Order: sequence, then C-alpha cells, then structure tokens
Amino acid sequence: MARINGEEPEAEISPEVSQAVNGYLRDHQNAVRDRLLLKISFDQSGFRRMGNASPEGQLEAREAHALQLINDFPDQPEGYGYLLSLAKGSERLKARRWAEVLLRSQAPEPFKLGAKRVIERLDLEGQKLHLDGVLDGTTKHVDRPLIIYTWTALDEGVRSLVKYLALNWEADFIGINLDTDPSTAKTLAAHLPGVQHYDGGGLDGPLAQELKVITTSSLYLIRNDGTLVDVNGHRDTLSKLAALAKQKEVQK
Repeated sequence: MARINGEEPEAEISPEVSQAVNGYLRDHQNAVRDRLLLKISFDQSGFRRMGNASPEGQLEAREAHALQLINDFPDQPEGYGYLLSLAKGSERLKARRWAEVLLRSQAPEPFKLGAKRVIERLDLEGQKLHLDGVLDGTTKHVDRPLIIYTWTALDEGVRSLVKYLALNWEADFIGINLDTDPSTAKTLAAHLPGVQHYDGGGLDGPLAQELKVITTSSLYLIRNDGTLVDVNGHRDTLSKLAALAKQKEVQK
C-alpha cells in the first residue's frame, strides 16, 4: 500500500505517489478496508494542503470526499459518518441537505437516526418550546431574549461563551447539563448564568431529546415572545443577538 506522510502538511504529493494511490484504489483485488483507509488518508492529506482555500471551498472538498466514500464503499460506515458530521456542524440549508442524503441512502440505521434528529432539530425553529419542568411553551421574556445552553463538564468553550454573554449582553439564561454524573458539573455551575437543570442522560436524556440535541455544547436563542429562532446560536452569537435586539426595536 502506498504511504502518505500526514506529518508534512506543506509537502506536495508527487505525481508518482498520486498515480500509485489511484492504481491501488482501482485494483479491487486489494482488500476493501485497505483501499478505504488509503482513500481517506490520501484525501485528508490533501485537506491539510488547503490552507489558502476559502471555508466554503474546504467544506465542498469535504462533502465531495464523504460522497465519494459512500459511492465507492457503500458497505463501509466511514462515508456516512463523515457526512453526518458535516450535517451536524453546518447551518440550515447544508445541514438539511446532507441529512436528507443520508436518509435516502443505504446508511446503517444509527446514521439515519442521527440524520433524522438533525432535521427535527432544525424544525424546532419558529416554534414555542415545551420542555418539561423548564418551559411550558407560553413563557415570554418581554424585555430580553432567552438563551438556553447545553453543556458538560468537558465543554469549556460553551461555558466561557455564556459567562461572557452574561457579563456583556442583556439576556436571560437557562443551562441544561448533560453529564450522566452531575457531581463535577454542579461545582462548575456555580459560576454559570441562569437556572441549571441536570438532564443526566447525555444526548439521550429527556430534555436533550426534546431539544433534539446533536452535540453536547449548543445555544438555542429564544425571542422575547417565546419563539425559538435559532438552534445554532453558538455560531456567530453576537451578530445573532444583535439581530434579535434590532427586531425588538422594530416591534416597539
């Protein structure tokens, strides 16, 4: 099997190496797993050489990589897993498109369940949340938006973000911890804004399921009339909060 040196991100892949790799991949007498792993290694070494490409260009390359794996190795899980990761990490249109591709594919059932949850999560936008013991769907925050954030003891990034927001932005907060053992989380929660709820079941806990959580750290932005407007509030948070504030001013 041809070898790709992943420790040299700036080195160019020679035509001879590319030819050897492609020849190995075309030869179906080679073991499927060997060909698959070489394809992944070869493509990902190319991603490391895309430093000057736009984020959109890099995303397109990763989408093409996942779809090629699905096409060439339909019985192997990696392509489906990569596409699901892209769906989980992307905004509305791309996330929905990739999730729908997975649902139409012959992906193993766990990947289809993940894709279904991605779509269901997006479909929460524009609705009033009903979270048992947290929100009843009629709660209104007349003066300020509500930020619901999910986190675990390992999610330092989202904890730092909500602490910053609490100091610099007018908003109400509700925290939902997803650790199965909340002992450490309860100590950390003393420094976090808002009332805390301990779901206790990771991504499969009752509140996580109602929120259709797909990653442990996330922000949900709720307008002051109680409508959920963004399930990806952890991205471009400040600009999204500014847009909510502008909407409130227009409504006055």
